[in-house]
Amino acid sequence: MSSIYIGLMSGTSLDGADICIVEFDENKIVSYQGKTFHFTKKLSEKLFELREKQLSLKSLGKIDKALGNFFSECILDFIQEFSLQNKNISAIGSSGLTIYHHPTGSNPFTIQIGDPNVISKKTKIDVISDFRRADIALNGEGAPLTPAFHKWYFGNEDKTRIILNLGGIANITIIDPKKNIVGLDTGPANTLIDNWSRKIWNIPFDKDGQLAKQGKISSSLLNLLTSDKYFLRKPPKSTGTEYFNLDWLYHYLNQLDFDIENKDILRTLTQLTVLTIKNSIESVIPEPCEIIICGGGVSNLFLIEQLKNQLPRHEIHSSQRYNLDPNLVESIAFAWLAKQRINKIPSNEPLVTGADRKTILGSIHSK
Repeated sequence: MSSIYIGLMSGTSLDGADICIVEFDENKIVSYQGKTFHFTKKLSEKLFELREKQLSLKSLGKIDKALGNFFSECILDFIQEFSLQNKNISAIGSSGLTIYHHPTGSNPFTIQIGDPNVISKKTKIDVISDFRRADIALNGEGAPLTPAFHKWYFGNEDKTRIILNLGGIANITIIDPKKNIVGLDTGPANTLIDNWSRKIWNIPFDKDGQLAKQGKISSSLLNLLTSDKYFLRKPPKSTGTEYFNLDWLYHYLNQLDFDIENKDILRTLTQLTVLTIKNSIESVIPEPCEIIICGGGVSNLFLIEQLKNQLPRHEIHSSQRYNLDPNLVESIAFAWLAKQRINKIPSNEPLVTGADRKTILGSIHSK
């Protein structure tokens, strides 16, 4: 028997929500349909204010509710588009929007917004959310969460595969049939590139990497950036935009005694993404293998070109080769995580997150 789930992913790029309707049978994805819903201008502005820590607790509560309403409306529009009935959908898996991820030190925590109670009541569909905190309660990092799905979908008995997700943050999953699974956040993917583009040129991202392509790498800046303590940490490790942001960049820019052209900074940030991904991969698996790329960064043609230049012995291609739209892999993963929760199957990977043991993830918010 097959079952239908909805996956909702809203990432650190703050551009909107990816929503997928996924039909599963016991061992595979039967079909999926996905769509990206962009935030309204007002909601987007509030979210960027929130990222810059300029909102009160009252405003935080209001935006949590507003985001829940936005997610609800998008889901209702999407299921109506496909003439689906709510009663035929088993559950919605909502990532929520991570506004702060602090998985280390004393009292580690993670916070996601987009009230799941609002979503469940408005859509009349059960919602699974809050996937990360059960893992953190077991001394894990609560991220990355997608490696279990990557292993389920992309695992191969004969081949080693690396799944590289280029979202705001880059993360890798290494699936070696002869070894334990490895997964970690390598550092920034799009977030610094996007934020610099927005600040300097008032554009949401560097389309195709064309601006970065016009710049030159500053070796002095790149050496400073790659010396950051996060890149020296051993996994398990995860991070977010509360760490890798423009304040982080300026901390290092201010250590230089000369100015750098804006396009050169952008080129250097692009190289930072490429180099930290390369170093993370080669520190775990030096031999060549297959790298499957997904996430919004797939569209940055210059970034992909530089990755291929830095990893010439690896076969690199999009997840589309395996019938998964690279822009929808994470939303499909959250549909799968919701299915795991409904079926009471653990879905964290302790070797990835550092949790004490496997556990069932997600809280159920009934319709």
